[in-house]
Amino acid sequence: LDFPRNSKIENLLIKLDEVVIKNNGRFYLAKDARVSSSNFLRSDVRFSEFLKYRKNKNLKNHFESYQSKRLNI
Repeated sequence: LDFPRNSKIENLLIKLDEVVIKNNGRFYLAKDARVSSSNFLRSDVRFSEFLKYRKNKNLKNHFESYQSKRLNI
């Protein structure tokens, strides 16, 4: 779903984040610009394996984006 970003809708989006996580859903990062790092990491258990791989291969300095900085990944 796409929503306009404004203060009126922010509380709804926070509640929807919880619904997504509770129902084992995931966030579509190509379109997302607001999910928190903690919610993103809670939403996809596969990501912890990617973080281990990235750290083990020392890839953080080679592949980094504004989104990865925002999500602390």
